[in-house]
Amino acid sequence: FTAEPVDALAPTPAPKTTAITGNVITFGSDLLKLSVNEKGWIVGAKLDQYRESLEDGAPSVSVLGENEPHATYLNVGLLGEKGISPFRLLSKETVNGADRVVLRASLSDGRVWDRIFTLSPGSYLISMDDRIQNGSDIKLFRQVVERYPDRESDTFYEHMGPVGLIEDVLQEESYDDLDETGTVRLAATGGWTGIMDRYFITAMYGNQKMDYRYYYKGDGRSYQAGLIDDGQIEGRDAVFKARLYVGPKSIPVLASVNAELERSVDFGWFAPIAKPMHSFLEWLYQYLGNFGFCIIVLVICIKILFFYPTQKSYESMASMRKLQPEMTRLKEQYGD
Repeated sequence: FTAEPVDALAPTPAPKTTAITGNVITFGSDLLKLSVNEKGWIVGAKLDQYRESLEDGAPSVSVLGENEPHATYLNVGLLGEKGISPFRLLSKETVNGADRVVLRASLSDGRVWDRIFTLSPGSYLISMDDRIQNGSDIKLFRQVVERYPDRESDTFYEHMGPVGLIEDVLQEESYDDLDETGTVRLAATGGWTGIMDRYFITAMYGNQKMDYRYYYKGDGRSYQAGLIDDGQIEGRDAVFKARLYVGPKSIPVLASVNAELERSVDFGWFAPIAKPMHSFLEWLYQYLGNFGFCIIVLVICIKILFFYPTQKSYESMASMRKLQPEMTRLKEQYGD
């Protein structure tokens, strides 16, 4: 047979992409359901294991959402870049019960930007990888944005709002302080940043050996906890890797991430006492399955632990009662 001539310089056909229906694409795992819009932002995150109330049919807890006026979402962008085309769905596949989604956009000069989201079964972690063609001059920012928060929820004994671990120091930025300062800028190797409420947290972190620039902003309406990522160069492409935790402030779950996210649970001044008691309650819960019973056992253990000093105190009080009549007589006799 005679072979057809091949043009070695013929361009490779561009892969087919699909517009994001309704400007939002939804995917997830057994624990977490995400919604991403055409800008590549995560605008919704629901936790299937948690409900808004104990009533049957109660909706799942939404940690991220665009419900106005109070909205919380993850915003990702490129510094100094404008005219970026909307993201389109390049591929979506389910592997072992979790979704892997690839989105594609173009910069104003035609360079390709791919965003890859990967979720693992049984985890609240989201893998976010960005690759920009010929992007050696590109810097990327990520920020958790909260609009019109409940300002009264942040109190002196329990912080809620922008938070982070930077240079091994827990940063708890209050809404009022950000209103006054406008912007707080920090830099660190590793670390994490995010926004939390009483029971849940959205926190992002990157390579714990890389340097990042962190910032916190606020203007009375919108508050941001973000970082700037210089990325890494692979061939001629810029690659940015990050992990996002959207889930409960459960110390065992946070500790399993291995990024010190558990330090977001601040026990305050009584931490030396509260932490051991908390760990003991969690250990008991494995066997009793009811925190009410766990608290009863904890109280009994504390009573046993302090039985001897308490007994001595009672004996001292009993001795004082025996002396009381004599002390009263002496007071009456020599009161002047």
